[in-house]
Amino acid sequence: LIFRKAIDFTPKQNLKDTLTLAQLFERMNEFPKPIIGLIHGAAIGGGVGLVSVCYVVIASQETVFSLSEVRLGVVPACIGPFVIAKIGASHARRYFMSGERFHAREAQKIGLVHEVVDDPSRLNHALEQILQNIVLCGPKAMASAKKLVLDLSWPERRNKKKDPVRYVSKMLADLRVTPEAQEGLKAFLEKRKPNWLERGSKSD
Repeated sequence: LIFRKAIDFTPKQNLKDTLTLAQLFERMNEFPKPIIGLIHGAAIGGGVGLVSVCYVVIASQETVFSLSEVRLGVVPACIGPFVIAKIGASHARRYFMSGERFHAREAQKIGLVHEVVDDPSRLNHALEQILQNIVLCGPKAMASAKKLVLDLSWPERRNKKKDPVRYVSKMLADLRVTPEAQEGLKAFLEKRKPNWLERGSKSD
């Protein structure tokens, strides 16, 4: 449907459309809450883009992936920065240019997928294990952890940090004095659960 509309778009309309799409992926990539992808069936073109902006990706082994845009005479430009950040330039060269299909085990090998389950019925079980770990973490700390990864791994963001050592030191120093970190550190020393876990238990 998107491509059908794009055929009749003017250059200005096409630019507006592609900017909207790229901004969607950027917002997901920057979203501070955990995004977990359970992938089953096929992730083709933009589907791979969605996979690339997930924090954790679990796929069933028969899932098929493809960056198939070149077979339509276009390229995966809007999702390109996020896919390359996930799988690296070497793998991107192959799959951006070939449009070939690959399965979940290969996706795991190149870093697109974190975990592969043998049966789709095991996806929810794998998700539950991930969630059991996530709920133990400080919400604000997770958001800061995501920002830290992006700031240090994206070249254009890393290059703005003239002194990376000072940047990471200041981030940790600033976090240590926040209420969440103070609570987490005290809870550890006092051998008790931090209050965000207690709040979660009360709401269950």
